[in-house]
Amino acid sequence: MKRFFVTLLALLLCSTLSLAACSVLNPQATSAPALETATSPIAPTQAATLNVTVPVPTQVPPTPTVIQGTVIIWHSWNETDVAVLAEIIDQFQMLYPDVQFDVLYIPVEDLRQRYETAVREGAGPSILLGPAEWVPLLYDGGVVADLSTLVDPTLAESLSSAALGAGSYKGALVGLPYSQRGVVLYRNPNIVVRAPESYEELVELGQENTAGNEIGAFLERSFFYGGAILNGIGGLLMDETGYPAFNNIKGVEWIELLRNYDLAGPISFQTDQDLELFKEGRVGMIIDGTWNMNTISETLGAENLMIDPWPFYQKGALSGYVLPDLVYVNQRGGPQDQSATWEFVKYFLSSEAQATMARTGRIPARLDVPLEDPLLAQALKALQGGTTYPVVPEMAAYPVAMDTALKSVFEDGISPAIALQAADQSIRTALDAVKATASPTPTTPTPMP
Repeated sequence: MKRFFVTLLALLLCSTLSLAACSVLNPQATSAPALETATSPIAPTQAATLNVTVPVPTQVPPTPTVIQGTVIIWHSWNETDVAVLAEIIDQFQMLYPDVQFDVLYIPVEDLRQRYETAVREGAGPSILLGPAEWVPLLYDGGVVADLSTLVDPTLAESLSSAALGAGSYKGALVGLPYSQRGVVLYRNPNIVVRAPESYEELVELGQENTAGNEIGAFLERSFFYGGAILNGIGGLLMDETGYPAFNNIKGVEWIELLRNYDLAGPISFQTDQDLELFKEGRVGMIIDGTWNMNTISETLGAENLMIDPWPFYQKGALSGYVLPDLVYVNQRGGPQDQSATWEFVKYFLSSEAQATMARTGRIPARLDVPLEDPLLAQALKALQGGTTYPVVPEMAAYPVAMDTALKSVFEDGISPAIALQAADQSIRTALDAVKATASPTPTTPTPMP
């Protein structure tokens, strides 16, 4: 399961590397000019006699804004999820009855390609619901709008920062998160009673609760499941150009921390052994993805499962990568349709709609959503301490090089500094080769008015 998910993610990113690694975009965001109202001074008048009553102007209520238009949505949601989407649309139409909807299901393997083709032909939907991994391809292909000028601070602050960060690319806001998934720390409270507040306590609890057939902690330390810790403790994986920024003291500290995982108990490296033993009720703590949350809960029992916030480590904390699903907006359509589309996007990200969506098991991207499911609430809190998984094209050069470096330390005893230097050189060589042949003039998307 782990290897399949990581391999799929790597393939998605590899498909973007040659297309966009050398692109230089400077989208020109536009905004409507401020409306100015001209006023003329009016001299005050006096009543001729004290018997004259000056009339009080009648207060006329403002005319409500009527939103009209058609919102077309393309998605790959299953039947259960679509029923919830229909409910959200019904809720929206109670507020805006003049807005019509056209919703189309397309298999996920065909969704992006059909969307790109339709938009280039001057058609396509108003909204595309898809993974964050599509950001570079859609933006560099010029088929999505830049939402930077539309999102106000209140909306941005209501969303998970790690999830929101995945939609940012080349200075544009390509998509907005409506749900999220990521790497978290699972715990069986029957084995480890309390959540570790620090990394040192995690190690202690792992040791103290290992006895007989039970293991206190069985931690995963491959790059995908442990890479975000580098950011959590104050380091960086890459710089703004996509080139390595990990080959330094913080990088060494990160690898040393991962190497010491074995102090807490057995370790995993791209295997499912930790997950399977956890589902059997034999392990107290594991690091795994929220995409396995429902399976674990069904097998182990919801009452035997908790998701904890990431423990502190010195001045930082452990962390896990976060990958959201995004709302992408097509710039096509007339003013009415665009206005209706944006109103629906805002409602789709509202607390009410996000709570409705959570009934499908999706973890909301909005932070203030009241959740009935305690496990979803725990996952939402844990992902707040997560790190945005870099969906930039350059990321395709990192996983294999970083896992090779980690293995050389854990299995062959190579110095972390030497391993990082080797990974740095390997990634730079790969990026140089791609950037030398990449097209320098991609299509620039139109900012959303």
